[in-house]
Formats: sequence, C-alpha cells, structure tokens
Amino acid sequence: SSSTDDLTEFRIALYKNGSAYEMTYTNGRNSDYHNWVNQSVHAIVSMNGSSDYLEAYLLNQPDSGTTTIQVTERNFGAFRLGAN
Repeated sequence: SSSTDDLTEFRIALYKNGSAYEMTYTNGRNSDYHNWVNQSVHAIVSMNGSSDYLEAYLLNQPDSGTTTIQVTERNFGAFRLGAN
C-alpha cells in the first residue's frame, strides 16, 4: 500500500551527446519500495575522444511532497579503455 511521500518512480539515465543511451527504472507504486531503492545503471560506451560527451540524470518521484537523496549515497564512476 502507498502512503504520503512514498517513492512511486525512480529512474537513472545515461545520455550520450544529448540522447538517451541507457536507463534503469523502478516503479514503486503498490510495492514494498516505499522510501528505499538501491539502483544502478551500467554501460560500455564507444566515444570518439574529441566531441562525444556523457550526462547522467536521476528522477525520484514521490506520491506527494518531496524526497531526499543523501549526498553520501550517490556515486558516479567512469574510466577509459583504449590506446592513448
């Protein structure tokens, strides 16, 4: 069952050059998630090395009111594979 401020939707998205590349989605409606979600998105992205860029977006949507994501619980990491 849902109560006020329960998390109803949670998404993490990676965009490459302004277009959606990889996304993960959790629908918390009528579930046991309520106020806690552990979620991640992973991708191997080919990039040209000069003009390609990545962006990361997060959406957390409650039934009503607001939700908070603790700074200590958000992480982003990336690394480069290939020749210099």
